[in-house]
Amino acid sequence: MDSYFIETDKQHIDGIFYQMMVDETIRLRNCHNRKERSEIRTFLLRAYQTITESVEKT
Repeated sequence: MDSYFIETDKQHIDGIFYQMMVDETIRLRNCHNRKERSEIRTFLLRAYQTITESVEKT
């Protein structure tokens, strides 16, 4: 596996995180497997909690 160093800032990381949430929401709409749907929901809930905690700290 190759490793990469990317210079970034909080705004860029937040943008990537939001895009991941959108992608997973779309994936949830098209998913029929129960276990996978559960994992996607868990990810979305944790992501939301992370974002709200981040906003509260600022």
